[in-house]
Amino acid sequence: MSQDGCLGPDAGEPRPVLIDAEVLSNEAISHALYETVFRAPELALKARPAQFIGVKVSTGRDPFLRRPFSIARVDRNRGTVGILWARVGYGTELMSRWRPGETVNLLGPLGNGFRPRRFKHLILVAGGTGIAPMPFVCAESLKENPAASVTLLYGAKDKNSMYPVHRLMQETPWLAVQVSTEDGSYGKKGLVTGLLEDCLTRVLSQNREGDCDASSTFVSARKNPGDAGDTRNEASGPGILVFACGPKGMLSAVKAITTSAKIPLYVSLEERMACGLGLCRGCAVRRARGFKLEDPLDPVGQLGTGGSYPGWSSSRVGDSYFHVCLDGPVFSAEDVDLEG
Repeated sequence: MSQDGCLGPDAGEPRPVLIDAEVLSNEAISHALYETVFRAPELALKARPAQFIGVKVSTGRDPFLRRPFSIARVDRNRGTVGILWARVGYGTELMSRWRPGETVNLLGPLGNGFRPRRFKHLILVAGGTGIAPMPFVCAESLKENPAASVTLLYGAKDKNSMYPVHRLMQETPWLAVQVSTEDGSYGKKGLVTGLLEDCLTRVLSQNREGDCDASSTFVSARKNPGDAGDTRNEASGPGILVFACGPKGMLSAVKAITTSAKIPLYVSLEERMACGLGLCRGCAVRRARGFKLEDPLDPVGQLGTGGSYPGWSSSRVGDSYFHVCLDGPVFSAEDVDLEG
């Protein structure tokens, strides 16, 4: 395992569990978003930031398939796990009817998660429901980096559809939060990528003024970064790490910005999943052009999984695709094609 690994879980960590969890609360926290908290002590102990759970939304067979949701909050002392979600279809309509005291079947934690272990500045970029994993990521991010700074950049369509960020600011007062909405009804008018460009300009300017030493610079683990056709970063910005979750178009734009600035980017992909276990092969995403099987699967040396994605050897499809449920949901952006 890479000492500085960002992707987990670590080798030997407990496997997912199937449990019946009590609903402690289920409330609408904005016009579009709900938050559900479960009593699930065993799951709370195992969960890592950016992992997800498979939720059986009803006790019957309709709907038959589980719904995947990022783990938004964990309180290990109380044994609770929370998820954020939007009511968009039949399954989530059933979820909106849950009442405290009811029992829901959960499978998890699933996926590799995100465990940043070496950074000076962590920039979190969330678009729409991509805010879901961020509260848990924020809460855990400074445990191994107590002197670092963390900034959350959050973009939403309008004020009514956004997550109430004041909750997050109250829980994590050290967190810097910037918000943009497309219609300008809250925060800065525009897209979250505009906030990212401004934030990187500011942070990189601070670093040039001597706020960061050479030891905090990430260097690519690729053997021959100058090979013909190689588009991977040879190096990244000084001690800066970006983690993003949201629509694929947003992630592609974020990747273009971070690639230009030579800053490592990790993305949590939102894909439809039928099983969450790699059996149905329904959540395949194309690997990046130029990616070779012999390449390090995490070019900036941040993997926490022994140099490969957890399901890579068993789940790949014709060596051209990853499975989001097994290999992700978090990837180094350089390893996946975000244009498709």
